[in-house]
Amino acid sequence: MYGRGVNGRPARTPAAQRLVVDVQPEASQVAVARHAVTDFLRAHDVPSVVVEDMQLVTSELVTNAVRHGRDGNVVVTVLSDEVVELTVSNVGPVEGIPPVEEWGPAPPTSSSGRGLGIVRRLSDHVEVIEVGDRTVVACRRRLPDRGGAS
Repeated sequence: MYGRGVNGRPARTPAAQRLVVDVQPEASQVAVARHAVTDFLRAHDVPSVVVEDMQLVTSELVTNAVRHGRDGNVVVTVLSDEVVELTVSNVGPVEGIPPVEEWGPAPPTSSSGRGLGIVRRLSDHVEVIEVGDRTVVACRRRLPDRGGAS
């Protein structure tokens, strides 16, 4: 949320805003996660260009978690303050995910494999880690300077 800062420039509240969405590993739940993330970001005045990009990142990551994960829920966490941080975790090993540096556009003839390249392109930073039996993909996207707008 924004308030007035020094010299009339917008200031954010000091505490980050947080959303956690816990969905079943089913294709129908991708839309549930995407809508929850979208509603959360809009409610916190995140610029529309970032909201739209994070909608796509959410869809790609949750789809991959549903397709490639094992039993167990998919958890989507969103933090919003100076950056939007979107984290998607699912039960499953990290070994099947290529290094982030290799995430790029899929060949035009490929019927799949575009998602990770899209995620990398729309995020300022991406990391993949394994925590216990869960694979965690964390993406960060800086918010644009509002140029003094409230």
